Amino acid sequence: MIIDDTLQYLELMATVLTSRGHTVITRSQAEDAIEAVWLAAPDLLILDAQLGEASGFDIIAQLMQTEATRDLRILVCTAEGVEGGNGSEALLEQYGHHLLPKPFELATFLAKVDEILGTPASG
Repeated sequence: MIIDDTLQYLELMATVLTSRGHTVITRSQAEDAIEAVWLAAPDLLILDAQLGEASGFDIIAQLMQTEATRDLRILVCTAEGVEGGNGSEALLEQYGHHLLPKPFELATFLAKVDEILGTPASG
């Protein structure tokens, strides 16, 4: 599942992952993000750190409070740094989530997805 309010990134990531055989569900708004994750039960959540007025890190914190989503693998993609004392670095470390700065190279994105899912890298 991909949640990103930047349509170019959302479409690019979805297209590439679909072409590699992944089933991809997309959302472009934070409003229904948590419910969508609960319903979809994805193997991986690719989440923008800043979704308009909402924080992807707030979404992660809520997901980690629920048994059904506590072990969800999450890749946070962001154009913003996570430093600055807002707790986001600690949240990523505490739950073992991954960070990918935007803009990113497509090969780097795919390698990170393969690493998280434990799938062999493919070109």
